[in-house]
Amino acid sequence: MVNARGWARTRAAMKFEIEETLHGPKRVAEMTSLAMDGQRNWRHRGHLGPSDGTRGKMRTRSVAALAVRAWASSLGFPPRESEQLGQATAASVLYAAIINSPSTLKVEGTRSAVAEFFAQYSEHDHIARGVSGLGDTQQVISITWADNGPPELNKNVPGANELDEVIAMRQLNLIALGDWVADQADHPLFLIKALDA
Repeated sequence: MVNARGWARTRAAMKFEIEETLHGPKRVAEMTSLAMDGQRNWRHRGHLGPSDGTRGKMRTRSVAALAVRAWASSLGFPPRESEQLGQATAASVLYAAIINSPSTLKVEGTRSAVAEFFAQYSEHDHIARGVSGLGDTQQVISITWADNGPPELNKNVPGANELDEVIAMRQLNLIALGDWVADQADHPLFLIKALDA
């Protein structure tokens, strides 16, 4: 159960329960850009752990982490080194997906609880922070790295001067990736049970 407290000064804390949805390998491929054969290969090579469900199904948070890893890999970041990168940024990807697309959430409960949930969702970002797992931490906006350099998690948009200093840099925009994941999902990313106060 999540207690979304502190941000909504004019409303009582909203309590809700979260359940991640499962996504099959075909949908995971569309949400992450890692084809079904690629998923099998990554599992075979030890780059990807066992699935969260039967027949290669994955939960939403695992899909978000894999999306970061797959797109970073397409930009030249080694898959064997990307697991921590995916885990560190999955909540930021999900936050972007949730904040920009309410269809990523399926909300159940009494009429008043659902209405209150969406009222708070539209007024503040604490719902998206609670559901995504971002909590009180600052969202990671992008990941950048230079050839043979470690990845840098950027919590602000790089300024023009910062970009001028880098000769060869790769950048992964996590806000756009969150939008991609939301657009490619064929059903909500989370099932929410809104609880009456």
